Amino acid sequence: MQKELNFLIFRDGAWWVAQCIEHDIAVQAQSLQEIESEIQRVINGRIAIAKELRIDPFEGLPSAPEEYHRICPNYLYKVIKENGGVENEDHS
Repeated sequence: MQKELNFLIFRDGAWWVAQCIEHDIAVQAQSLQEIESEIQRVINGRIAIAKELRIDPFEGLPSAPEEYHRICPNYLYKVIKENGGVENEDHS
């Protein structure tokens, strides 16, 4: 099964933040290059734990807060796939 997750990526002071749109998952890093690794780390961790527990990795996670849905089309976001691939998409 493959699931695409879209992340809104933005600066917050000295930090880069990535907020998943489909689920309320967020990560932060000190550089844009590190944010991709942080996204992968969190998603891979959820998948590994879910496999062990035999549940859906995103079960029970609500969608991102509505404010992110309103601004998402104007920002860069990443598509993360459960198979580990990452694609950058620019929707500005």
